[in-house]
Amino acid sequence: MSSLAQFLSSDARVDAKIVSYMTQTLKLETVSDFANFWTAAEYEKGVQSDIIQKLPGLQDAASRLQTARLRAAWKLAQDQAVTPIVKKAPAAVGAPVVGMGWTSPEITTASLDGLWEALVRKARNPSKFNMDVSDVVVADRPGYIARSMTINPTKARVEEHIYASERKGEMIYRLVDAGTKQETDDERVIAVKEGPLRLEFFHRHVSDGYRTYWQAPLDSVQKMIQELIEYASKTEGKGEVVGLGIRSEEIRGTSHDSLWRSMMASIREPARYFTCSDVSIKECNGFVQRTLTANGETYIENIYDDEPSCEIVYRKLVNGSETDEERVVALRAHPLQIEFHMRNKADGFRVDWNMPKSAPLSCVEAIVREAKRMDSTQPTTISYGTTSDPIRECSYDSLMAAVQLSIKEPWRVIDVDQTGCDVQDCDGFVQRKMKLSATGESVLERITVNEEIGEVTYNKCDASGKPSDVERVLTFTPPLRLEFYERSARSGLRVDWKAPYDVARDTFSKTVQLAKTIEKGSSDVVGLGLSSKAITEVSQDTLWKAMLFAMRNPAECGLKVTNVTVRDMSGYMQRSMCIVEKPGSPTVTDNIRVIESAQEITYRPVINNQESEEERVFAVRSDPLRMEMFCRRSKDEMRLQWTVPRSTAVGVFDATLMAAQRM
Repeated sequence: MSSLAQFLSSDARVDAKIVSYMTQTLKLETVSDFANFWTAAEYEKGVQSDIIQKLPGLQDAASRLQTARLRAAWKLAQDQAVTPIVKKAPAAVGAPVVGMGWTSPEITTASLDGLWEALVRKARNPSKFNMDVSDVVVADRPGYIARSMTINPTKARVEEHIYASERKGEMIYRLVDAGTKQETDDERVIAVKEGPLRLEFFHRHVSDGYRTYWQAPLDSVQKMIQELIEYASKTEGKGEVVGLGIRSEEIRGTSHDSLWRSMMASIREPARYFTCSDVSIKECNGFVQRTLTANGETYIENIYDDEPSCEIVYRKLVNGSETDEERVVALRAHPLQIEFHMRNKADGFRVDWNMPKSAPLSCVEAIVREAKRMDSTQPTTISYGTTSDPIRECSYDSLMAAVQLSIKEPWRVIDVDQTGCDVQDCDGFVQRKMKLSATGESVLERITVNEEIGEVTYNKCDASGKPSDVERVLTFTPPLRLEFYERSARSGLRVDWKAPYDVARDTFSKTVQLAKTIEKGSSDVVGLGLSSKAITEVSQDTLWKAMLFAMRNPAECGLKVTNVTVRDMSGYMQRSMCIVEKPGSPTVTDNIRVIESAQEITYRPVINNQESEEERVFAVRSDPLRMEMFCRRSKDEMRLQWTVPRSTAVGVFDATLMAAQRM
């Protein structure tokens, strides 16, 4: 039961037929949706004309009673759900609404960093934007900023928590109940996305991360987004100091991969980049601690990195403790640039950096110089990483299936004794034993798969089974390529790997050949994974919204099911439904989780109230745009041979695409 259905049934004692009409037909799911459906001036007539009159089965006395209860419920909802993110009135019936999300057209007048700066400014200074508010108070808290302000038209005092997840590109707003001081269970999200650069606005549940249909008027959201774009266009790069961020000029003559490896090398080998001495590196849990002397002063700093976002974070130590602010150096693409900014360590929000622009930009030349040197010579070792040529002969899905098959059957890509291989599934990793044919050496290693970020790690253990201090990483990078490097298992930062360069190239070649074999194979079942045809009819954002909508509304999207019920749980949504096509129309229950950053939806069957360890995955893939389905073990993310007929998956693909085309 949705939060709104529970509120109307329990608190307001509204008739079940009315609750069903509001949640199923009008697509209202939360108390906040209901509170924003009418303005204060129109709600009395709106209850009658938009709901009661649409249900002629109600008798006069009953209709009057239900009208009174709905009006009282709407007033109560105003106290429970105020939405101050945009200055708006609720959408009139029939007017365009945000629904499952709205995406802006491609943005060409500002960069990702400029848009993010605008979002930060808006969060801290809402009165400087088109928001009629006053008495704004902002305070930094661990993990978020707390903001309170008065909405001038209503004189209501609003409290909210705002979270900045820059690596995911999300600015998240959660309302705080004035009485309990607890966050409500829904959040508004403004997301910055690339490829192409755009902004997306949507609403989702905090508990399960699932998007919900939002009745907010689309025109107000479009105006708010346009204001952010205009602000970013006018203010980006202005001033003599770094401020909320500065980018280098576009970098030409070297590759993205070489630049990132050069930036990683600068952490461990800073003397190649600037004058310094007495350098020492200490591996710590999740970071390296570096000490060096430069310009007569000794510095100690903790250095972190994030491979998926190509971001390095420096936190200076004072009296043995990290300062409250961190410096960030990030590699950006399209165009290729290096970006610098400073942010609050506790809440992740950017802060003004009162440093002349020339100071951070002075290191760009050295980074580019080393990157060009890497590009200009044929490597003999893997060093800080090596990447395959672009892979066009097979898809990402086939390539990932090939990598996972080579884990279970290593003789397909490595010269090992096939009879001596032993592979066991463990909690969170796969343990593999094998004997190398060339040397006779017995190898024991732990292998971890992370499909969400396209990464597989291999950690060689000692004779007692203890993992080593370094691990090999095989990762997928766009455009579709394989990358191989080694990193510290403790700090997570890359190290200079002395393994021969040809070892990596041979691994790439054999893995691609295996992927091509898998892709050419035909079967009547899904197997290790099945992709839809390339999709050109809709955008990636629309396809993802359709997938989310279909999971909550499978019957409306063409699937032959009945008696669908959903419950929002902590961390997932539980869905039950009857499968009409199967003998006896059995009821099946799944726990469904959304991984928004990877655009994956996972389903774990629930049998006798126990969640299965196996999960089905429904995902969006790009280049080209398509859908994919496969099955895997949830504890180690290893794919399984799925015996479901291909026709079943194809039917889901077709139904989802049809739903996307209707959006």
